[in-house]
Amino acid sequence: MKKFLIIAIMSAAAAMCVSCAEAGLNQDNSEITPAQQSVTSETSSQAQPDSSMFSVLPEGADKVLDTAAKSADNAYPVKKEYKRSFGYMGKDKVNGADCYCFKVYDCKDDEFDYVADVAVSVSDSKVFTRQVGKTYVPAA
Repeated sequence: MKKFLIIAIMSAAAAMCVSCAEAGLNQDNSEITPAQQSVTSETSSQAQPDSSMFSVLPEGADKVLDTAAKSADNAYPVKKEYKRSFGYMGKDKVNGADCYCFKVYDCKDDEFDYVADVAVSVSDSKVFTRQVGKTYVPAA
């Protein structure tokens, strides 16, 4: 009986050690911002972008999104049979101005083609665009 009791205690101790080791693998990274969690290089075609890299559009910024959409449509016409999609990245400095920044995608059949980045200044609604590997330039 004593041997059985010792084996049961040792088994319980081993199980506790295993569960403690697994708990270290599941660390909470909630303090890391989405930009730090997902460093992605844009490819010509990909599945739906990870929504964790996007932010919620601030209340009252609908006009900014409309401005970004019109500018993107003018600079980069939508491909036939594709739909345009935007992801809000947050505020950032672009060419010295505080801007709302967006990623622009064309999508068809659950495939998303990266188009460009569009930034709209907070103060005067100036629009800047950028493609992969290039710097922001004023939109035409």
